[in-house]
Amino acid sequence: MISLAAWLAMYFVGGSVMAMCTYFATKVDKIAASKTTNCNRLSLWGLVYAISRQSRLRSPLVSQHVLDVPKRWFTHFYLLGFMFNCICIFVCWSCIKKQCGYAYLSHGHARIGFVFIPLICMQIQTGRRAYECLFVCTFSESRMSIVHYLVGISFYPAVTLSILVCTGLESLLWSGECLSLDSWKFDKVQFFGVLLFVYASIHQYNCHKILASIRTSNREAYGIPYGDWFQYVSAPHYLSEVLIYFAIGFSFLPSESLWLWVLVLGFVVIILSISAIHTQQWYQKRFGEKYPKRFALIPYIL
Repeated sequence: MISLAAWLAMYFVGGSVMAMCTYFATKVDKIAASKTTNCNRLSLWGLVYAISRQSRLRSPLVSQHVLDVPKRWFTHFYLLGFMFNCICIFVCWSCIKKQCGYAYLSHGHARIGFVFIPLICMQIQTGRRAYECLFVCTFSESRMSIVHYLVGISFYPAVTLSILVCTGLESLLWSGECLSLDSWKFDKVQFFGVLLFVYASIHQYNCHKILASIRTSNREAYGIPYGDWFQYVSAPHYLSEVLIYFAIGFSFLPSESLWLWVLVLGFVVIILSISAIHTQQWYQKRFGEKYPKRFALIPYIL
């Protein structure tokens, strides 16, 4: 029987590979289009362009946006993630009290609290993002594909399940095996993780407020964002997101299943890097020379 960790690993690795294949297929398509003219349709690039165009032909149903959903449905991601994470915290705490007993709780109550820090961080993250989507962000009438929606709505439950695996709470739920608290202590590493989480969360909130402020008068109007980390990168809200998941990883060190969180972090970095590149290209195309020189996601790297 395939373990939960294996299923989650396949989810994050598969999502990362699909995202990279889609990105590079788009790049190849653009290169092929630029090298293809009416005079060289029989060239190698002409063949590549024809194949890529044929593969991207959409049916009448797709062209009518039947398989697209409004981008404001992003809110669903965070509401579901918030509720799922809350249920997991409640179930895990109930299982500890029921299966391990009050003596276990009284002996290691402080360390048990440390085990729940990653889940609490995820609860704060999904709750804050749900609040931002409902009361801060201003969504346009643009749409996203149903595939994007399904990946997004399944992502946060998958992250919560990954935290259960990395902290050992999964063993408690499935086998009733009480956690070994010997290695759990709030040291400098965990403290740094919590501080980084708070720091990145504050910046992400500020960046989302800046983005919302330039679109308050007109949902379809866009402007060049300034302030906070926008002075350095085009998508600082994505950079903050990367730092948030990086910080959560610090909060459950050491862990025998840390490799799974590396896959989670890799998935986040790949998806947000591609999104940041597209965001920067969109800004540059829309505003031309007026758009200041900025990195896409990570200063001096990307």
